[in-house]
Amino acid sequence: MKDFILRYSGNECPESFLHWSALALLSASLGRKVFYMHGEDFIVYPNIYVGLVGTAGSGKSTAKGFTKRLFMELFPTRMISSSIQSREDIIQKMGSDECLETWSIIQGDRKIIKEHRPFFLIVNELSNFLSVDMRKMVDFLVDIFDENYFSTGFKNAASQTYNSPYMCMLACVQPIWIMSNLKLDLFSGGLGRRLILVVDEKKELVDEPFVPAGGVEALARVKNHLLKVNNVQGQFERTAAARSWWKKWYHDPKRFNREDPIIQQFHETKSIMLIKVAMLLSLTEEPFKLLIDEQHFEMARHLLDALEPKIQQLTGGIGRNELASVAQGILLSLQGSMDGRLTRKKVELLHYRNTPNGTRGLEEIFVHLQKTGQMAVSRVGEVEFFWMPEAYRKFMEGEKK
Repeated sequence: MKDFILRYSGNECPESFLHWSALALLSASLGRKVFYMHGEDFIVYPNIYVGLVGTAGSGKSTAKGFTKRLFMELFPTRMISSSIQSREDIIQKMGSDECLETWSIIQGDRKIIKEHRPFFLIVNELSNFLSVDMRKMVDFLVDIFDENYFSTGFKNAASQTYNSPYMCMLACVQPIWIMSNLKLDLFSGGLGRRLILVVDEKKELVDEPFVPAGGVEALARVKNHLLKVNNVQGQFERTAAARSWWKKWYHDPKRFNREDPIIQQFHETKSIMLIKVAMLLSLTEEPFKLLIDEQHFEMARHLLDALEPKIQQLTGGIGRNELASVAQGILLSLQGSMDGRLTRKKVELLHYRNTPNGTRGLEEIFVHLQKTGQMAVSRVGEVEFFWMPEAYRKFMEGEKK
C-alpha cells in the first residue's frame, strides 16, 4: 500500500483515492482463490465495489488511470469493462471461455479443479456506464456481487448459466450526478450496501507532476507483489485476538445509531465489508499467511469509518426532497472550487437542469442557503459571486464550528 501511494503521489490526486484504488486493484488481482468462512454456511470473497467521488479535476480519473494501466500490464488476459456497456454484454463476456480461469487444489489424495470468472469494472464515469439502462444495471451489480451461481433467461436471447462469477469495480463518480440520479430507492435496492463511496477533492496544486524519489523502485515492488498475490489460494482464518475484537465490535450498540438513510444502508452489511477489507489488508503483507489479525480488523474499521462524514455531506439531501438534493450539490460545488467561490452564472449552468421548477427553484435554494449561513453573496462590478463562509466550510470539512 505504501509503495503504491509513494509511486503515484507527486500530483494532485488525494491520497484517499490512491488508497482505495490500490485496494480495488488488489481485490481484482485475487479472484475466488482466497476466501473466508463466516460461520458454517457463508463464504466471503475479497471483491469490492469502490466509487471515487469528486468534482472535475479532483484527481479521481488520475487514480483510476494509474490502476487501469497497471492492471492491464500485469493481467493482459483478464476481462475489463468498456466505458459504456450493457449488462447483457457483460453477462455474455463473463460466460465466455476467455473469462474462465481454473486452478487445482489437493484435498487428501484427490486433485480438485476449481474455477472462477473474474471481471473488473474500471469505469471512467459511472453515469455513462449506467446510461444504457440504469435500473437494470444496478440490479445486476447487486445480484452478482456475492453470487456463487449465475443464470439468465432474457426474452428472445440465449440463456447464460455459469458458476463462480467474481465482479470488482473501481468507478469515477460526479457528486452532482449522485445527488440528482442515485436516489434512495436505488440504494435501498442493495447498491448502498455494496458500493464504497470515497468522497474527496484535491488538497494542493502541483504545477509540475513528478515521480517521487524511490517511486520507480516502489512500483517494481508493487508489480512483484501483485503477481505473487495472484497465485495465493486457500482459506482465511482469524487469530484469537481478532475473534475477540470482532465480537466486541459486532455487538457494540453505537454502530447502529445512524440517522442518514444512505449511511444506514451501508451499515446494514458493513460487517461483511469489514471482513473483505481486512482480508485485503492482510494480503498487503508478505509472507502471505491467510490470517486476519486484530490489527487488520482495526485498520479496516478505521478506513471505512473515515469515509462516513464526507458521504453524509454528499448524500444529505437524498431521501428528503428534490430541492434539498440540489442545495447539497451547490454546496459541494462551492467546496470543490479552486478559490472557494463561483459566479452565479456558473452555479446556474451546473445545476439548472437538475432543479425542479428551473430558475424559480434555484432562486428558492439561493435564498435558503443565504438565510441559513451556508452560502454568502458578493459582487465584483456586474458579476455576482457565491461563496461558502469559512465557518461553514470548516463544518463541511468535518471540523467543529
